[in-house]
Amino acid sequence: MDPDDTSARPLLVDIDRALMRTELARESFWVALGRDFRATLRAMPAPPATRQAAFANIAAPPVDLLPLCPEVAARVTEAVAAGRTVTLFSGAGQSPVDALANRLGLSGMHFGLEPGLRDSRAEVEQAMLHNAPVAFDLLSGPLTGSVVRGAATLHVEAANPWPFASLVKELRPHQWAKNLLLLLPLISAQMLFSPALFPVLVAMLAFCAGASAIYVVNDLLDLEADRLHPQKRFRPIAAGTLPIGNATRVSIGAALMAVILAALVSPMVAGLVVTYMLISLVYSLHLKSLRWIDLGALVALYLLRVGAGAVAAGVGVSPWLGASVAFIFLTLAVVKRLTALVRAPHHGHLPGRGYTTHHTRALYFLGLAGAALSVTTFLAYCHTGEVAGLYTRLWALKLASMPVALWLVRILRLSLTGQEDFDPLVFVAHDRGGLTIIAVGVGLYLLAL
Repeated sequence: MDPDDTSARPLLVDIDRALMRTELARESFWVALGRDFRATLRAMPAPPATRQAAFANIAAPPVDLLPLCPEVAARVTEAVAAGRTVTLFSGAGQSPVDALANRLGLSGMHFGLEPGLRDSRAEVEQAMLHNAPVAFDLLSGPLTGSVVRGAATLHVEAANPWPFASLVKELRPHQWAKNLLLLLPLISAQMLFSPALFPVLVAMLAFCAGASAIYVVNDLLDLEADRLHPQKRFRPIAAGTLPIGNATRVSIGAALMAVILAALVSPMVAGLVVTYMLISLVYSLHLKSLRWIDLGALVALYLLRVGAGAVAAGVGVSPWLGASVAFIFLTLAVVKRLTALVRAPHHGHLPGRGYTTHHTRALYFLGLAGAALSVTTFLAYCHTGEVAGLYTRLWALKLASMPVALWLVRILRLSLTGQEDFDPLVFVAHDRGGLTIIAVGVGLYLLAL
C-alpha cells in the first residue's frame, strides 16, 4: 500500500478526544454515582481497569444518547463511503467502544484500551500496527496526522477551548433570582435599607455560588434524563459543549466560594449554606426520584434561604409568614412536575422522577391546596401583633394575598394544558398576564405601608 495514498489509508479515531463530545470514563463514573451511590464509592479505591469495569456494571452510559462531534462524525462517514477502514479506540474499556461502533455501523476490530492509557500514543500505535501493519491516519483531538509503520508524522494544533458562554449557561445565573428570598425577613420587618442589608447581600452571593455548584452536580448526575428531555438536552454538559472534567472543577470551586462568603457573614450562615448544599446533593442523588418527598425537599431548600436571610440580618420571621412562603413554593414545585409530565416525550413516564401521568390529577389538586393554604396562612400572619405596628392600611395588605393566589392558580392551569415553560422563572419573565397580576399585588403591598 502506498503510504501517500490517503484514500486507501485506514482511519484511526480516538473516541475520547475526537469523536465524542463527552469523556466516557468520567461519564461512566457520574452515571454509576447517580444509579448506586454506595457501590460507586466502594469501587473508587480499585485500580483503574477494575474501577472502570465496576462503573460499567453499575450503570453503563447509554451510547445511543452520547453527543458526537459533528465534524469528526462527518469525517468518519466520508471515510466509510470511500471504502476506508475505520477503527475506533478509547481509554474507557472495550464495551462502550463496541457499542459506539455498532451505533455508527462500523465493522472490524476496535480497541478499548486500559483506563488511564488513552493518552498514550505509543500504546495506540502498537495496537494498530500489530493488527494492521500499514500507514494510517489518526484523529485524536489536537494530535491529527499520519503514522507510517510506527514513524509518526503528526501535525499539532491548538485544542479548541470550551466556550465561556457554555460555562455561564451551566451556572444558570437566571436561577439566582430565587435567592431574593433572603431579603424577605428584611422586607417583612421594613428594614430593607438598614445596615443589615450588607450581610444579607453577601449571604445571597454565597447562596448563588452554592446553587450553581449543585446545578453542575445535578446535571452530571442527570445526563441520561437530560438527553431524553426536549429542552434539557441542550444544557452544556449534556450537549458536550462543556467537558465533564472542567465542569467538575468549576463545581468544586463554586462550593468553596459559597462557604468562604457565608463564613464572612457568620458561622451560622456558613452552616446554613453547607446544609443547603448537602440537602441539594442528597436531592440530586436520591430524593428527586421519590414521589411526593421530592416536593418537600424543594420546599425545604426555599425555606433555608428565608432562614439564612433572617440570620444574616439578625431579625425574626413570623411562623405564619414562613408557612405562607412554604405553601407558595409547594405550588411552584407542583407546577414544575406538572409541566414536565404534560410535555414529557415519553408518555406515561417522567425519566429520573417518580411520577407518571396517573399522578397528574393528584398533583394538580395538591397545587390548588398549596395556593389556598398560602392565602390562609398569610391572612393569619396579617392578624399577628407584629404586623399591626408596621402597616397603616391593613386591609390592603390582606387584599394583596388575592393576586398571589390568582397567579398561582393561573400557572397551575397553564401547566396542566402544557402552556407553562419547563423553567418557571423563564415563563414568569415572559408572561405578561402573570406579571400584571404580580404588579397589582405589589401595588397593594406598597399601599399598605
